[in-house]
Amino acid sequence: MEASVWKGALLAVMAAVSLTLMSVFVKLIGSSIPVYELIWVRFSIGLILLIPVIVLSQGFSFKLQAPFKFLMRTVCALLGLALLFLAVQRMALSQALLLSNTTPLIVPILAFLMVGAKITRWGILGVVIGFIGVAVVLNPTHTNIGWGDLLALASAFFVALAIIQIRLLGKTMATWPMLFYYFLMSTILTTPFGLIKVVIPSSGRMWLFLLLIGVVGFIYQICSTLSYKLAPVRLTTPILYINVLLGGVFEWVIWGQKPTLSFLIGCVIIVSGVVITLFLGTPRTK
Repeated sequence: MEASVWKGALLAVMAAVSLTLMSVFVKLIGSSIPVYELIWVRFSIGLILLIPVIVLSQGFSFKLQAPFKFLMRTVCALLGLALLFLAVQRMALSQALLLSNTTPLIVPILAFLMVGAKITRWGILGVVIGFIGVAVVLNPTHTNIGWGDLLALASAFFVALAIIQIRLLGKTMATWPMLFYYFLMSTILTTPFGLIKVVIPSSGRMWLFLLLIGVVGFIYQICSTLSYKLAPVRLTTPILYINVLLGGVFEWVIWGQKPTLSFLIGCVIIVSGVVITLFLGTPRTK
């Protein structure tokens, strides 16, 4: 395995860990601070941390190509993140992370509908298997499907829309300008909501959680973006499912919630469907 692929795999692990930690801090804060404020903090802190990187990078260009497409990408990603935060507040952490990670199953469907991207029979099989796993996790015969489940799946849908836009933009736009404008636009778009009503954290603990959401959110964005650049998607995407395992560990340690049998079985089925979709369901390119 090439050194760049190893680096990409390591960055994917770091991305999974940082996404889990960000979700843990969101759940610890709970509903005491509005989601729009959490998102604004996440991107404004990230923008501050990104500025030194931009200053030190060579050949950085502020030219923004296809601004409307990039705006749509940003809006979809913001909606996906907001829905994930809402889901984390309302349901088990590991289940929210698992359902929101069904994005790889949704991308081939949307890519086919939006741009006519080819999907093989293996790809169709992988998607079907993945959504059978979703049905097992939701287990509607024994429990009622809650708002948290629907919010997590909606998060996966909007992230899938954002990923398709990223792939189209990635052909003409470099990594660092894409990250810079993503943080900048996200901060600008969420600022008006914060001006309507700002909730001041009631304790130093809450201030710390807010700061950590911004820091680990920044780490997640950088690591996930660079991992996709250095290593194949077929490798990095399954690695990101580590966050489901980590979410279950934190959930057990902090909140004393053990994963159910249906969740574990559904998790295995979903990951199997994702692996089939990624390895066999998309045409290989040089």
